[in-house]
Amino acid sequence: VDITCDGRTLLLSHHEDDQPRLPAPDFCDADWFWNLIERPRSGVLYAFDIETQVATILQQTDGTMPMHVDSSPVDPTLIRYCWDGSAVYDQRVWAARTDGSRPPWKIRPQANGELVAHEFWWPDGELIAYKFQDRRNDPTVRECPYAEYSPCPTQLCLADRDGREVYCSDPVNMWHSHINVSPNCRYVSGEGSHDHLSVYAAAFDIGSTNIDFVPLATIHTPYLAFAGNCVNAGFSADSRWLIYNDTIDGTL
Repeated sequence: VDITCDGRTLLLSHHEDDQPRLPAPDFCDADWFWNLIERPRSGVLYAFDIETQVATILQQTDGTMPMHVDSSPVDPTLIRYCWDGSAVYDQRVWAARTDGSRPPWKIRPQANGELVAHEFWWPDGELIAYKFQDRRNDPTVRECPYAEYSPCPTQLCLADRDGREVYCSDPVNMWHSHINVSPNCRYVSGEGSHDHLSVYAAAFDIGSTNIDFVPLATIHTPYLAFAGNCVNAGFSADSRWLIYNDTIDGTL
């Protein structure tokens, strides 16, 4: 699923999942969601050293599976990944050392009802970003588990490599299906959802909790609940351009 930044270690993920996954409906379907999240499954995450030909088991899971495995952009012994749980009742983000020298640890340890989603490395490799919603006092979680339809505001947060939260923005203007940062860390992008079909961007300053997302371009691709619309907005290497996918009249 990934390779470390020095090209030496392969990250391998093995899944045991016998239940067929039904296609996601194009609306908020709580029964489909909880059937997906609560199905039986398990997984193993390995690090395979290409030089020594030794595979190290980093973590075994039961009831969830490791996914979104992403090695550090600067540290060849550090990886970040998540569990495919509900993100509101399960710990979402984890980190591990590829040599197994430290047991996997939680990135932004979650209380029951705190939702963490869409984790990604900050460009310097020192921080891990994620979206956050506090749904601890939200009685609608079971009937409306989809974060983009929840009544709780969304925030962009950052944790350090030991998992401590070091930044949390003010609520942003909506639920953005994905948020990304420019290589120079001066801008963040957001992809709209349901009735906010635009690509957004905002200036970012870690010294300020305000993030003012501004719509830049209309998205024509229909939005699918839970699945998004595969816009995959991201910045060019020089941080000057915001690049995204769109489908217009059936053509990408």
